[in-house]
Amino acid sequence: MVGIAGSGKTTCSNDRFAGHAHVSLDINHKSQSRDGRAGLIRRYERERPLGLERQPPGMPPNPAGPAYAKVLSRDQGSGNRRAEYVQMADLLKAGKNVVIDDTNLTPEIRWPYILLARRHGAAVKAVYFKDVGRAYRQNARRKKKGGESPVPERVLDEQLERMEPPTGEEGFDSVIITS
Repeated sequence: MVGIAGSGKTTCSNDRFAGHAHVSLDINHKSQSRDGRAGLIRRYERERPLGLERQPPGMPPNPAGPAYAKVLSRDQGSGNRRAEYVQMADLLKAGKNVVIDDTNLTPEIRWPYILLARRHGAAVKAVYFKDVGRAYRQNARRKKKGGESPVPERVLDEQLERMEPPTGEEGFDSVIITS
């Protein structure tokens, strides 16, 4: 999934990919304890599931640059993302289809997920949520409903500024654009 907060990623994940395992920074924050995330991060350090020292044939280079050929950039290597890489690797090893339900705004952020999928022989699709107006409308409804907290509009603005639409050159087999 690729889109700013509130653009419909989770709804789409639940509706169109109900049979897939869902991995999400939001889900991890809500459902996992700090110790649980820390355990996954320690596993990442031990197991190195991305295998950065050797890339699968045909995999584009890390968009973070040559300095990151064997390590992750700051955007790619946050602790919570490392926990996601371990979760994703476990699910792929178990033969599951996986949806990464995060904003995934830039090629740099998306690259490790593509690499991990390729390492496990999985097809890689991007679903791009192009309708940013929907995100702002959905966010305004959050304010009125009183349920989920709205995302500050400055955050949406910042996400929109950083957003780079996904392309096949990143390593995706297909890019689905939603409107």
